[in-house]
Amino acid sequence: IYTLSLHDALPIFSADGTTVRIEVNGGDLHISNTLVIFSLFQGLSVDSDKIKGGSSAIGTVTLRKPSQGVTVINLTSSNTAVASVPSAIQITEGQTKATFQITVHGVAAQTSAILSAVYAGITRNATVTVIP
Repeated sequence: IYTLSLHDALPIFSADGTTVRIEVNGGDLHISNTLVIFSLFQGLSVDSDKIKGGSSAIGTVTLRKPSQGVTVINLTSSNTAVASVPSAIQITEGQTKATFQITVHGVAAQTSAILSAVYAGITRNATVTVIP
C-alpha cells in the first residue's frame, strides 16, 4: 500500500509559480518531488503603448501551449469611455494566441484604461494610454 501526499496544494491555480510538493510513501519506498505549476493562460498584450484617440489598436491573448479545444478568454476595460474591447475572444483548437480590436475613443487629455483578460480564474492586465 502506497500513500500519496500533496503539501501546499491549495490553491493550486491561484497564481503562476505555485509550488506543490508531492510525496509517495510505502514500505521501504519514499519518493518526493516539487512541482511548480503555471496557468495555461500566459498573457495579454497591446500593440502600442500610446494610441491616438479615435483610432484603434490590436490586443493579443496568449496561451503557454496550443488550445485543446476552443478556449474562451473574457475581456474587460476599466474605462470604456476611453477604450472598449469585445466581452470575450476565442482561441481556436491548436492555436496559442488570438487577436482582438481595441476601439479607442477621443479624449481631451491623456487618459489610461486597464484592459483585463480572464481565463480559469487567472487575470492578465495591460494598460492602454490614449492621447488627444
